Amino acid sequence: KAQQVQGDSGSSSAPQEKEAKLRLKIRVSENAWFNMAVDGNAERDFILPAGEVKEFEGNEEMVITIGNRRGTELKLNGKEVALPTTPDNVVRNFKVNLKLIE
Repeated sequence: KAQQVQGDSGSSSAPQEKEAKLRLKIRVSENAWFNMAVDGNAERDFILPAGEVKEFEGNEEMVITIGNRRGTELKLNGKEVALPTTPDNVVRNFKVNLKLIE
């Protein structure tokens, strides 16, 4: 069950908002909790059950804390993001921006 957060990306002639520069896809193979802020907006906490996928869009930067590093895969604009290794399996205040995939 993939959960989509964004709308239909099909092209149309109607004027649209500028396309987001950052598209983050989170896929979890194990239950995981997250805390996330997009472009400096309010943080939000959420839990993804094993097998779920969630997508976010932003323009400048996302800051994310991941409560289960081993069970989480991140893709930014379709490219795999390497998560730092931590002793406790928690990645804190990880900055997601275009520099990660340059």
